[in-house]
Amino acid sequence: VQAEAPAALEAARQGIPDAPDPQVKATMVSAVGSLGHAGAGPLLQTCLLASDARVVAAALDALFRLRVSLPLSTLAPFLESGNHKLTTGALAVLSLTAPERVLTAARELLAHAGPELRGSLACMLGELTERSEARDLLLEMLGRETRKPVLRQIAASLRRFASRRVAAGLVGPLYDMKKRMRGTRQVLIQNLLVEIGTEIGWVEARIQEVGEDYRRQAGHGGG
Repeated sequence: VQAEAPAALEAARQGIPDAPDPQVKATMVSAVGSLGHAGAGPLLQTCLLASDARVVAAALDALFRLRVSLPLSTLAPFLESGNHKLTTGALAVLSLTAPERVLTAARELLAHAGPELRGSLACMLGELTERSEARDLLLEMLGRETRKPVLRQIAASLRRFASRRVAAGLVGPLYDMKKRMRGTRQVLIQNLLVEIGTEIGWVEARIQEVGEDYRRQAGHGGG
């Protein structure tokens, strides 16, 4: 695939401007991102000038996946666009150079975000697996979210943080939350704990041990 990437990139460079409709163009832009070719950056940046938000969102996502950073001045219009896909796409690209700023912005946006933006922010936070602050913000979202589709996205993003190296920081709060929650949220958290345990090789007894230790330290009691 890598050997064919330059030829595919050249074909995309010629084909994207003449694509018959925005959805086709957005699909082509996404395909460029999947090539993994650093030379795609300039082409993708020109796609940010497209009039259709689907094309711009695809370009932002592709730029992030290729780890092509952009200045805040370029990203600002998308951050302020009011379109949840453009906002979160721009935040993802900004996270390449200013992750702390992105986490602050995400927290501020969540204060007044509708369900679509909350879901998009949860998805974006799931990309920041090296940042414990992103995990903690997702845990906060899990504790207060009411919409099932958004809850499922939060759970999917939290699953990406599963690793033995930092497992206690994820399993402990989830176990505590499971003990305190009821209904759909409790079932979702229980399923998430099972999936994380499978991912990192922890049996149920180990999860319970870590969870109860977390609850004691948090002053929530045991058992």
